[in-house]
Amino acid sequence: MYLSSGEAKKLELIRLILEQKKLWILDEPYNHLDDLSIDILNQTFIDHINNDGMIIFTSHFNPIINNLETLDLN
Repeated sequence: MYLSSGEAKKLELIRLILEQKKLWILDEPYNHLDDLSIDILNQTFIDHINNDGMIIFTSHFNPIINNLETLDLN
């Protein structure tokens, strides 16, 4: 059985949520996700931050999340 890239990414993110770590460090979390999954991921990020979590991630995608601090490395 093989998983698509999007399915594998979703499983990685679910594992991260279940581990209940305060700090999430992610590389390109939006890659291979469809629009609905992106919306769910954004809400998951918001929920994690609202529960005193912190997220550091790299991305070529510019998510719509309030109070997002960005660092442009261009």
